[in-house]
Amino acid sequence: MESLRLPWGESDGGGGARLLLAFALLVIPSALWLEATIFHIENEYSWTPILVVGILLLACVGNILMGLLAYSAYVDEMPGGGKMLLGSIFLGIQCIIFDGVYWNLKFPW
Repeated sequence: MESLRLPWGESDGGGGARLLLAFALLVIPSALWLEATIFHIENEYSWTPILVVGILLLACVGNILMGLLAYSAYVDEMPGGGKMLLGSIFLGIQCIIFDGVYWNLKFPW
């Protein structure tokens, strides 16, 4: 795990911190976006749509970071790198395409 790296970087033993950052950027906003959406529906503030879209954008960034880490693990032929890449692709379909793009376009703002 410590050798996880981003595709353009070198392995420096900080893979755990990179994985924690990517996971936190994915999970924390994912836990908050529904509450932010409820807050938007219940209040007439003009900034609440920006809050919801921003929270989903952070989750998408976390998912992209997970995918980059998985791609590097796959290229470096780490054990389980292919499964990590496949999982990040499937999660990216849900998080980036459905939640980050389609849901934001179809939500009645």
